[in-house]
Amino acid sequence: MNTKRGLGIGLIILGLIFIFISQHIQHRINEGQLEVSSGQSQVDETQSLFGWNPVTKVVGKGLTSGAEARIAAGQDEITHYQGIAHTLLTIGVILVIAGAAMIIMFEFRHWGRRR
Repeated sequence: MNTKRGLGIGLIILGLIFIFISQHIQHRINEGQLEVSSGQSQVDETQSLFGWNPVTKVVGKGLTSGAEARIAAGQDEITHYQGIAHTLLTIGVILVIAGAAMIIMFEFRHWGRRR
């Protein structure tokens, strides 16, 4: 196997690995978004139960402040990993295209010599 063809195949494989990792991260992000959404709805429900007057509002805020902090941290983490997943997907697609281009260019360059 020619070195350029081997390099092209290697780039395609590496690109596909990056794309697979990106999809796995995106799946985990979707799971995290569901958890954050569920937690936010529970916080909203708790605050609505205690939102009848100013005194109970303070109690409700006190009860939900820890959960709100965890939700905010979860949203920050989701944003961080969305950036990583997007970068990996972009690099993966570029690697697959570059590898395929190398293989195609090598084949067309040597196509006339094979006859």
